[in-house]
Amino acid sequence: MGGISLSLKRFINVYVLFVVVFAVGYAMFPPFRRWSNMNELLGDSVPLLMVSVAQLFAMLVWGIDLSVGSIMNVVIATASFVFGGPWYQLLPAMAGCVCLGAGLGLANGLLISRLRLSDFVVTMATFIGYQGLALTIRPTPGGSISPAFLSFMYGNSLHVPNPTWIAAVLLLILAYILHATRFGHSMVAVGSSRENSYLLGLPVDRVRVIAYVMSGICAAIAAIFLMGLIGTGSADAASPYQLDSIIATVVGGTSLYGGEGSVLGTVFGALILEIALKMLTYANLLGSYIQVFDGATVLVVVAVLSATRFYSVGRKRADKAAPEESSGGAGT
Repeated sequence: MGGISLSLKRFINVYVLFVVVFAVGYAMFPPFRRWSNMNELLGDSVPLLMVSVAQLFAMLVWGIDLSVGSIMNVVIATASFVFGGPWYQLLPAMAGCVCLGAGLGLANGLLISRLRLSDFVVTMATFIGYQGLALTIRPTPGGSISPAFLSFMYGNSLHVPNPTWIAAVLLLILAYILHATRFGHSMVAVGSSRENSYLLGLPVDRVRVIAYVMSGICAAIAAIFLMGLIGTGSADAASPYQLDSIIATVVGGTSLYGGEGSVLGTVFGALILEIALKMLTYANLLGSYIQVFDGATVLVVVAVLSATRFYSVGRKRADKAAPEESSGGAGT
C-alpha cells in the first residue's frame, strides 16, 4: 500500500545502511573522526539534499525528472549575473532564481500533461534544452558573487554550517507539505494509481504539474546553495546531480513505481551517497572511479528493488490464491 511515510521496515533498512556506511568510513578513514571534516561534509551535502527532494516530488507521482541538474545549471548561470550586488539585493535575486526554477519545472509539467508524453522522454529533452540554455547564458565560468553571501555560506552557527540550518528548515517545510496537506496526499494517490485517482475525481494532471513545479523550486534552491560553495557561475557545475539525485532518492526508500517516499528517507539516502563519495575521495579514487561507483550503485539499487517488487507481488498472489484453494477444497 502506497503512502507518504516509508513503512517502518523500509525506514529501518535505510537507517541501518546509513549507520553501516558511516561506521565503515569512521573505521577506515581518520578524517571521519574529526569534526572539522564532518562539518565540511554537512555543508557540502546540502545541494544534494535539496536536489534529491526535487527528484522525490517527481518520483512520488510515478515520474522522473532527468532535468534537475540542467535546471540547477540554468539557475547558477543566471545567478552569476545578479548575485554580485550588496547584501540587500540578494533576497530579491534569490526569489527571482527560485521563480526561474519554478518556471522551468512548470514547463516540464505542462509538456508531460498536455502532450501526454512520458516523464522520461520530456525531461530527457528538457535536460538537453536547459543545458543548452545554461551554456548560452554563461559560455565560460565567471561572474561575481557577493562577499556577504559567500561569508554566510562558509560560516557556522553553533558549530554547524549555516547552509545546513537553512536546509533543515526548508526540509521540515517540505516534509509538512507532503505529510499534512491535501496536495501531498493527492500526490501519493496519483502515484499509487492514476486510474483510481481519475475515478475519485482528483485533478491528476494538475497534481503532476505542481509536482514538477515543486521539483524545479527545490532544484533552484539546490543551485543557490551549490553556487555559494563553488563561488562562481558555471554552466556545468551541477551536471553530476542529475544521476546522483536519482540514486540518493531511491537509496532513501522512494519507490520507482510512485506513491511511496519521504523527505526523511531521502535525506538519509543523500547522506549515504555523500559519505560514500567522501570515502572515494579520501581513498584517492576520483574521476572515472566515481562514475564506475555511480553506475554500479544504480545497477545494485535497481536489481534489489526489482527483486523486492517481484517477491512482494508473488506473495500477494499467493495470499490471494490461498483462500480460493481453501474454499474449493471445502466444496469438494
